[in-house]
Amino acid sequence: MVWLELAPATFADVVWLRGESLTSGEASVAVVGPSRGRCCGGVECGGRRIETQADDDGAASPVIPVASPGLWSPDDPHLYDVVVERRSADGVDRVTSAVGLRRVEHGVDGLRLNGERIYVRGVLDQGYRPGSGITAPSDEALRRDIELA
Repeated sequence: MVWLELAPATFADVVWLRGESLTSGEASVAVVGPSRGRCCGGVECGGRRIETQADDDGAASPVIPVASPGLWSPDDPHLYDVVVERRSADGVDRVTSAVGLRRVEHGVDGLRLNGERIYVRGVLDQGYRPGSGITAPSDEALRRDIELA
């Protein structure tokens, strides 16, 4: 699907969200356009709004604390709506997205998600089929690989 969006001459070109902290969301916003160094606005996440002023290059990197955070996990894939708003002499640009707060760590005892050990069951399928030139012998063989995964 393709769509067009109307944006002012100064707008948020890149919005990068990070939820590695268990208590806050982090955003990096890169603004482009003729008024990028004089751009201000806010980032809202989890009911909190942080006002920011872009630096001369049009960048802002606010950290938004979240009270009583709901952490993302496979059992409870909790996401926070995020609204990034940039205001300049050219107009207002608004970007919406979502972020989950979670921390993934690896140690000698394996993987941890949000401080708790997690077992990940995955598939390593390199399509190895001796004597076949690494090509599946049939469509049914490919279907079977997917079913097993």
